[in-house]
Amino acid sequence: MGSFQAVCPVCKNKFLANYEGRVCCSADCAKELQGSFSDRFWQRVRKGPDCWEWIKPPSRMEKYPRIKRNGEQVSAHRVSWELSFGAVTEGLCVLHRCDNVRCVRPDHLFLGTFQDNTDDMFTKGRANKAKGEKHGRAKITEEDARQILAWAKDGELTQVQIAEYFGLHPVYVNKLIKGHKWAHLQQG
Repeated sequence: MGSFQAVCPVCKNKFLANYEGRVCCSADCAKELQGSFSDRFWQRVRKGPDCWEWIKPPSRMEKYPRIKRNGEQVSAHRVSWELSFGAVTEGLCVLHRCDNVRCVRPDHLFLGTFQDNTDDMFTKGRANKAKGEKHGRAKITEEDARQILAWAKDGELTQVQIAEYFGLHPVYVNKLIKGHKWAHLQQG
């Protein structure tokens, strides 16, 4: 497992390869051999008749697919914009016309502020408007929430006791009582 003499296919310089499989003399030559960043980026795109989708799906922890650029993880759709149209002005986001998070087709993208992104989400009906027990992360039923509010108003039980009864964290009960959770029960 020793070193051996090799010739770099990019710059043609001789170098000492310190491991089997090393082809190039430097990281710069290896990148050049692989092609430009732009070439590598577009090789990871499947161009369909409508959307051009990033081949690798996002990880469970990420909503949007990402690519490593200069040691930093960047959203693939943002890179597509930058490769096609140039740098994104600070404070702006790259938004999707098609609402396909894997799409990197440049003409499906547009620039906007965070507020534009939020407005676009509501306009297209992508905002989660579910309230109460219809919300996917509801911890209790509406009946439970009404009971908690009644007991809190009555004052005979502490928030900690109410939380223990329902198997909740006391902070959750406090937020419910203050109207930060289940606010629609306290309106009107």
